Amino acid sequence: MTSKYHFAMAVLMALIILISSTILQVDVVTRDAKAINILRNKQGYNPLIAIYTEGKPELSITDYSDLLAIIDGLGLRYKNISKLSFIELANTTSLLLLGQREFSDADIDTLTKYVMLSGGSILYLVPTNLTESSKKFLKLFGIQPLGIAYDNVSHYENDSRIIILNKTWHTESHLMRDLESIIVANASALNLTSSLDILTNFNLTNTLNISDNRSVPLVYSSPLIWGGNNTTVEYKKGYYLYGPNVTLGVSIKLWSGSRVLVISSPHTFANRYIRLPQFDNEKLLKNTIRWLIKDLESIRIATESRSPEDGLVYLASGVGHISATFRVTIGGLDYQSNLEGSNKTLISELGLNLLAGIEYLGILTRLFDPKIVNETYNTTTKEAQLVVEAATNVSYERSVVVYLRLVVFNDQYGFFWSERIRFEILIPRVLLGKFHPVVLIAAIAIAFNVVLAILLYPHAKKYKQSVKEFEKKIQ
Repeated sequence: MTSKYHFAMAVLMALIILISSTILQVDVVTRDAKAINILRNKQGYNPLIAIYTEGKPELSITDYSDLLAIIDGLGLRYKNISKLSFIELANTTSLLLLGQREFSDADIDTLTKYVMLSGGSILYLVPTNLTESSKKFLKLFGIQPLGIAYDNVSHYENDSRIIILNKTWHTESHLMRDLESIIVANASALNLTSSLDILTNFNLTNTLNISDNRSVPLVYSSPLIWGGNNTTVEYKKGYYLYGPNVTLGVSIKLWSGSRVLVISSPHTFANRYIRLPQFDNEKLLKNTIRWLIKDLESIRIATESRSPEDGLVYLASGVGHISATFRVTIGGLDYQSNLEGSNKTLISELGLNLLAGIEYLGILTRLFDPKIVNETYNTTTKEAQLVVEAATNVSYERSVVVYLRLVVFNDQYGFFWSERIRFEILIPRVLLGKFHPVVLIAAIAIAFNVVLAILLYPHAKKYKQSVKEFEKKIQ
């Protein structure tokens, strides 16, 4: 009886599965994938520069009329803003702070987010008389003012505080290349520290660990301009710094793609000194504007393809695969090395780093190494090109949208990011379909009757046998 009962239950389960298979539907969430937004090429790039006119600048905007004319001459757009807010800074790529002495806490918060979240670049000309709020702004970038520098030998108009500098800078930088001499007046010597408040405000350090034994920098910060042999600053009563130890300009490149240039005098780009033909302040200004908008020391990253093409990834087996191919162009190279017959590559020769990452909810959740498929160098345009493939498996417990990105970086160029390549990760959901109640009741009744028949069959057979035996006896 027990074996017959188990057999009946097995038949019942088989019937239930059979019936269920006819009334189940697979509901898969699908949406049209957005077309890939190809990164605008260089000709289509149209930067907008914001110039902040409030904050008690040391000089008025009229003292920078030549600066405005130079921006116009470069074919660039600019706008004056009277408030540091996200509305005013919307769609701008760079911000010029021309000797501002006052920043509110809200201003500093806005500037922090402008750099770290929007990737905006900043030029700050340090005022002669610093306030606590201007010092707080400098501290965002790990900069501490030490005092006004002077030079008793190399100066202009018999004023030791108007210093003439002759190639006391990083000549390999495109910013300073081909400059012979510049003039800085009432310049604050700067001390560059390793503690950047702009990083600690986001709970970040100067490096990011991507494995137990590997880390990458989140910032490149270094002196750009320094004093001559006789340049001096008294940073504390009776204590002095001399020559190359007197920093007069700092360049900072951050993980967000932002660039920050701090020059120690608001007069450096003022009309009075721009117009002196014996100095290269005007050329430095042009280079600075181009550097801020990433026209100098530029890396362009274009998306060639992605897989799947429609960006939809179905995790039927729990694991999916995504990939994208990028074309990376590094411009402005004076590349003389011959790679033929050597083990060197463009990447090693240029000191470039490449990483790919998965972005989810605005956070990079995973970083991995992409693959370099091809590399070329054009001696005419002085551009190197890399074809890079970023591919990885993905696995999620629910349907999500993620983005694949590529970042290329080194200490000279800073950080350059590709566009975000969108992928929609889809996990099928099986749902019970909605059917008319009569159909469900009929199916259940059939299943019940079949099982009942199986269970009662032995009793019916035995009863029938008893009836036959009784009939034989009475005959």
